[in-house]
Amino acid sequence: MRFALIIILILTTYSSLFTQNKVTKIKEHNNIDVYSFTKNDGKAFKVEFHIENDIETVERLLLSPAFYKKTINNVIALKEIKKINDTIRYYWIVIGVKNIFKRSGILKVILEHSKKQGEIFIHMEIINEEIQNKQYKPLGNNKIKWILTSKDDERTAAELVFTRRAKNFSNFILKTLDFILVNKLIVIAENVREEMAQNGVAH
Repeated sequence: MRFALIIILILTTYSSLFTQNKVTKIKEHNNIDVYSFTKNDGKAFKVEFHIENDIETVERLLLSPAFYKKTINNVIALKEIKKINDTIRYYWIVIGVKNIFKRSGILKVILEHSKKQGEIFIHMEIINEEIQNKQYKPLGNNKIKWILTSKDDERTAAELVFTRRAKNFSNFILKTLDFILVNKLIVIAENVREEMAQNGVAH
């Protein structure tokens, strides 16, 4: 009897974990697919799309502060404050709406070239505990990860994964935040493709 209970407990636990981490497609727009799933450190959204450019060009764009300041309207400031090496950098970022609210944080960016040829990871994370400037309220400790995969010399598959750690809010607030976030991620994906085309770097 005890053995049977242990087996049931194990199966129930695995079933719960599988359900929790199930990836669900929640939206499709302009050849951009959006998925949601749960991670150990928060709820995550993944955006998948293709870019008609080589992977090195896309990498340079996604590492450019000017791109985010230009294409994300609530990024007020984004300035490099420390460069460890060519793969690790720190930025001071301020996000908000003019005359309404402003939040700041330290953005840590790590560039990782995978052992698998033609694959690049860009990790971005807000690190509030390192903030020295107390002028603004801190940003949430959210994570962003870009996954770039070269399909050929003229095409790159892109994945944008955003993990939000906001928990101390009502379900209504969280659902509202998620709705805004999903649409914001789609806009970023569209802006990446548009920026590539406008700059004439597409082959």
